[in-house]
Amino acid sequence: MKYVLLILLFFTMQNIDAQSAHKYLRSGNAAYNDREYDVAEEAYRKALEKDRSAKAAYNLGNTVFNQERYEEAQKHFAEASRFAKSPDLKSKAFYNMGNSFFKMQKYKESINAYKEALQINPEDDQAIKNLVIAKQKLIEQQKQEQEQKEKDQDKEKQEDQDENKDKKEQDKSDENQDKKGESQEQEQNKEKKNEEKESEEQNKEQKDEKQKEKEKQDGEEQDKKEGQESDPTAGDQEEQSGEPTESLSKQEARRLLEIMEDEELKVQEKLRRAQSKPSKSDKDW
Repeated sequence: MKYVLLILLFFTMQNIDAQSAHKYLRSGNAAYNDREYDVAEEAYRKALEKDRSAKAAYNLGNTVFNQERYEEAQKHFAEASRFAKSPDLKSKAFYNMGNSFFKMQKYKESINAYKEALQINPEDDQAIKNLVIAKQKLIEQQKQEQEQKEKDQDKEKQEDQDENKDKKEQDKSDENQDKKGESQEQEQNKEKKNEEKESEEQNKEQKDEKQKEKEKQDGEEQDKKEGQESDPTAGDQEEQSGEPTESLSKQEARRLLEIMEDEELKVQEKLRRAQSKPSKSDKDW
């Protein structure tokens, strides 16, 4: 009897929570229709606290989506897709998940979500059209990424060339500086030798003059002794010096979708080939 009462109490509490959750859902729906999204969000969150239903998660996703909180919205739609028992609600949850990813420019994830929606409901024309648009955006995104990658590779190549050019110019400048230093050293050595030679010649000249003066004195003394007179002679001394030297129909949408898939394959193949090439040239130094 005790266990029966516990079971009855459990189901009674569940029923009360379900009724309370339904009440919050209705309140949230009214606020949502009046575009009072902050009020609706609070009501849906309370509904989820009482009963984690797919409907409450889906409605909460729509509410935060309209507040441009797309990352959070796609999580609520993902939860709704897991809890949903109705194929219609499950398909709508995937469709809105695709819209959330699209808003975040995550086109691959958006495409996958639209495909999930179409697997459940292949006749969903709007999902087909959105899938086509997402594929177009993905191709544009991949082309832009490829163009940017090529620009980056060209920039790296130009930087390598400029770096090599600067290195060569620096090496040449260092070489010229070395030669200039050697030339200056040679000139300094030459000047030093000239100075030494000049000093040596001056010393020699002074020595010769002293010798001549001595000879003159000796001669005068000799003349006095011999009673004879003579005139002295002097030689000229030469000096040397050196000188320095940057709106589709359903059929049109399906046809365009096929074209987009072919184009996407081509872009992916181009990206694959580009990634196999080296992104930076090897340096030889």
